[in-house]
Amino acid sequence: MLRTIIKGLAGRYFGSVKVYVFGFAVRGDYHVMLSDIDVAVVTGCEDRELIYRFTKAGSQQKFLEII
Repeated sequence: MLRTIIKGLAGRYFGSVKVYVFGFAVRGDYHVMLSDIDVAVVTGCEDRELIYRFTKAGSQQKFLEII
């Protein structure tokens, strides 16, 4: 579910993307209130300004607002 949401958001910026979720969330040994969620978005985009805007937008939104 999380991967699908992030892929949809990233797709709006970059078109075709691959999204990887990894770390504690995938292994299942995480604490809901203490653990972060590790995500990598892979794209062929070389536009640094667009990448910056995407990462800036994501870091300013709370997770629940995205869902």
